[in-house]
Amino acid sequence: MKTITRERKSQCAHGNTVTSFWVTNKKWVEKVESATCQLLIMSLLTQLRLLLWKNFTLRRRQKVRLVVELIWPLFLFFILVSVRSTNQPVYKSQCHYPNKPLPSAGVLPWLQGMLCNLQNPCVSYPTPGESPGQVNNFNDSTVTKILIEVQSLLANLALSSNVQLISDDIGQWASVLQNANPAGSQSIPLRNLLRTNETFSEYLTNSLSVPSTTATSLMKVKVRLGQLPALSGEGDLRSVLCSESVDRVLEFNSSNQKAEFQNITCSLTANKLLQARQAFMQNVDNMKLLNTLPLALGLNRLETGALMAKTNVHIAPLMTAMS
Repeated sequence: MKTITRERKSQCAHGNTVTSFWVTNKKWVEKVESATCQLLIMSLLTQLRLLLWKNFTLRRRQKVRLVVELIWPLFLFFILVSVRSTNQPVYKSQCHYPNKPLPSAGVLPWLQGMLCNLQNPCVSYPTPGESPGQVNNFNDSTVTKILIEVQSLLANLALSSNVQLISDDIGQWASVLQNANPAGSQSIPLRNLLRTNETFSEYLTNSLSVPSTTATSLMKVKVRLGQLPALSGEGDLRSVLCSESVDRVLEFNSSNQKAEFQNITCSLTANKLLQARQAFMQNVDNMKLLNTLPLALGLNRLETGALMAKTNVHIAPLMTAMS
């Protein structure tokens, strides 16, 4: 019993010795750490002091560099102040920018958004593209309306068949025009090209002081339809009408009629000749001119008339749908 008690006492004594040694080591470690921190702080302060001393020494030796480093930020600041003072701000209550659709919205809206909004304008009212379900601001443009009309025409099967018929008519016209012979074109009286209520005769008598009997005779002069562009073009009329080449354009009933015609036209100034041509073109009946197209090209009048009537029948529904 006494032996057991001695062993327990020795164990307790050993435990107390270990505890006291651990406490002692802990205090020693804390002291070491505290000393280390103090050394680090002192070294950092020493480095900071040396760095400040170095910078101060450099600035003291390089006075120009010091002045530049002080003035340069101020210079930039003064630039900003001058820009701000010269350009006064523009105050706007609200600003709406046109939206720019992505390519997924369609090729046309994407191109219109990119090309028509290059300046990125600011407007004070909502744009059409801000409406729900609408991505394009140019639905009222001419190009968009044309595409919508074309889509509606292509969706109509009846109109599509008319377009096919018109394409067939164009092919027939191409074959007919290949057989055209402008050199064999016929001539018709000048009066037959003018409107029913034409004023060209009055222009001759009132503005050019041509006697009424002479004006009536001139209206009977025949025009070679194949050479009609020579009268309606922008060329020199005097070189055409006042020379022997007039017989290639006009057909006279007699030499007296030709002489009378050239006496009148060649006595006019270039300005009056130009005015006379403008008066003549204003009185030309386009439908009569179109009906004389077969004669001008030396075509079969009956065949051309039938083809023209058929083409008009095919074009009429298409024109009605587009209107």
